[in-house]
Amino acid sequence: MKFASKTLRLMAEYRARGYEIIVGNDWKKASRPKWAGHHVVKLAQTNGSAGWPERTVHAVRPRTTDQ
Repeated sequence: MKFASKTLRLMAEYRARGYEIIVGNDWKKASRPKWAGHHVVKLAQTNGSAGWPERTVHAVRPRTTDQ
């Protein structure tokens, strides 16, 4: 899978901060109940020709009580 250089830089930066990188097509991941207990950061989104998201890249990690 090819990524833009900015996306690769962001992925490396968030991995170093302890986030897990998820590549999928759920552009509303931050509002899903499954991810309510997590920090969710959208790093990139690629739209298809019809204007709908084909691929999104998210960084996620569980929330802790000290954050």
